[in-house]
Amino acid sequence: DGIRSLEDSLKEFTAFETLSGSNRYMCEQCARLVDARKGLRLKKLPPVLILSLSRFRYNWDNGAGRREKITDRFSFSTSLDLSPYLDDPARADSEECRYTLFSVVSHSGS
Repeated sequence: DGIRSLEDSLKEFTAFETLSGSNRYMCEQCARLVDARKGLRLKKLPPVLILSLSRFRYNWDNGAGRREKITDRFSFSTSLDLSPYLDDPARADSEECRYTLFSVVSHSGS
């Protein structure tokens, strides 16, 4: 899958997708299918950010969507800047966009 860091995960989660062809968007205002871009941007940020990583993927190769554990190494830094993911670029210089790692909880087992 190639996602081996928190930064890669955020980029993938917030990436814009082009909706076109058989995957066009139904516009409620004009009541027809239109080409569009879909993506996620953050409007508000919390004072304390808690991230929970699900280290599983679904394998659809056999058609059943079997859940598989991801055991690849995953990296993260001690600081995180969420400004690239904000809906308003004018807020990018704000301190509210920057977080410092305080704690890591690693769960082992079922």
